[in-house]
Amino acid sequence: SRYLVVDKPCDVRMDGDFQHTVEKMAQDIVADMSESATEAMSRELSSGRKPSFRPRMIHQLDYATSGVLMLGLTKAAARDASQLFEKRMTEKQYLALIYGWIPLRTHVYSENIADHPLDGFKMTIGTESNPGRSAKTICVPQCWGTYLGRKISKVVLKPVTGRRHQLRVHLLNAGFPIVGDATYTSDGDLSMSDPRAPPRMMLHAWKLKIPLPPH
Repeated sequence: SRYLVVDKPCDVRMDGDFQHTVEKMAQDIVADMSESATEAMSRELSSGRKPSFRPRMIHQLDYATSGVLMLGLTKAAARDASQLFEKRMTEKQYLALIYGWIPLRTHVYSENIADHPLDGFKMTIGTESNPGRSAKTICVPQCWGTYLGRKISKVVLKPVTGRRHQLRVHLLNAGFPIVGDATYTSDGDLSMSDPRAPPRMMLHAWKLKIPLPPH
């Protein structure tokens, strides 16, 4: 295989000068691969020389989001997969817990996503003066319950586009913010020692379907 798929933990950055990152985790996995495994991969690539496998980012997950993340082990592999993401030929599904009891029907959110005019980290729904970029999210309710005395729903989210913070902003705008989202809800005002504080943002990248070309 030319690819590495990992289960990203929540609250881990993609890369950078930090103790724990996805990049470092992937590098450790590749370094631990057996010699026989790397030789088999070299034969699969039909290369005249043994390539140097180095994980390369293909897509991103937010710091607080966990779940399936795909990396390319060669420059060509990363390029091939990245083009499929750019052409929207991939299918992603997320699981989320959201505040409130969302009605039982398929919800489609198509509001533009724009940079927040006052906060450089946040995103917001586009307006006439700040239109942003087109975005589309499909939300399918699964079940309903309570968490720490508050109504919550479990949903499957299917982003058709991949704007920054798209799922979080679309759900916030719909009145069903994601449980534990420290950026867009008051959960961020609670200390971790507060019993009312969720242990993490309840957003998990559950499935990834990508039509990789034959090699």
